[in-house]
Amino acid sequence: TNAALAGVRPTWRLKPRAPQPALFTASGRRLPASFSLADVGVPSYRQALVLIEGGAWHWPPVRVGFERPLHSFIHSGSGGIRLRTLALRPRIFEVKSFIEESECDRMLEKAGPHVRKSAVVVKDGDHGKDVD
Repeated sequence: TNAALAGVRPTWRLKPRAPQPALFTASGRRLPASFSLADVGVPSYRQALVLIEGGAWHWPPVRVGFERPLHSFIHSGSGGIRLRTLALRPRIFEVKSFIEESECDRMLEKAGPHVRKSAVVVKDGDHGKDVD
């Protein structure tokens, strides 16, 4: 197990169906249990242990305009994938270079004949209003 987790593991009780504790890189990649942050090249001055109980990992928004490169994911475009914080509450991110134009064109080509307008559920006060 991760040495960082081993030191705190005896002090907590897992809730039923809770995921097992794990270490993640700053870009959200889960490390195998046998790895430490140092094993994957994270320098000691950049290491931190954040415990999240009963939740899911979310990239911290930091501040509006903050950009985070996601190096551990497949690169798309020349600059790789980047998250830019648009709002803190609710957390809203712009995902830059998520998909290349050629990939998007191919998906539209394959899916095009199957794409349909989604059903819209409206509130009582909105009946009769244009949904487009």
